[in-house]
Amino acid sequence: MKLEGKAAIITGGTRGIGFGCARVFASHGCRVVLASQEETKKGRAAENELRDAGFEAQFVACDVRDEAAMKSLVGQTVSYFGRIDCIVNNAGWHPPAMTITETGVDDFENLLRLNPSSAV
Repeated sequence: MKLEGKAAIITGGTRGIGFGCARVFASHGCRVVLASQEETKKGRAAENELRDAGFEAQFVACDVRDEAAMKSLVGQTVSYFGRIDCIVNNAGWHPPAMTITETGVDDFENLLRLNPSSAV
C-alpha cells in the first residue's frame, strides 16, 4: 500500500468530501485523524465506520478557525501516530445567499477565518 505507515489529518473529515478523502487515504494504508467541529457523536460514528472497515482512524474535535485548537490537533495526531505526513485542509463552508447589505462584518470575517485562512 502506497501510504503504509503514513499519518494524515483531514479537516472536515467526518462527512462529505473530507470523509471520502479519509476513506481513500485509509484504503491505501494511511492512518487518519478526522478533524471536525462536528459534535462528538457524529465524529465518533465516522471514526468507528473506518475502524470497523479495518482502518486506523481517530476523531479529534477541532475548530480550525482557532489557532490553539489547531496546535492541539497537531499534538494529538503526533501523540496517536508519532508523525504527520499530510494535512488535507478540507474544512469549509458556504453561506446562504444574501445581499451585501444582509451580510454582517462578523459573518464575513468568520467565513474568511474558516475558508481561506484556517490551518495556516
